[in-house]
Amino acid sequence: MAYYTSTEEHPIEIVNIASLEERVRARMERGAFGYIRGGAED
Repeated sequence: MAYYTSTEEHPIEIVNIASLEERVRARMERGAFGYIRGGAED
C-alpha cells in the first residue's frame, strides 16, 4: 500500500486557539459555550 502526498507549496495558516475561542464565546449563548468548552461531558 502506498500513500501519496501533495507537492504543492503554500503558506501555513497558523491558528491562535485562544483568540479563536474568544471569538466563538462572543457569538454563542453562555450555556452552550460552557457545555462545549467543558468537553460536552466527555
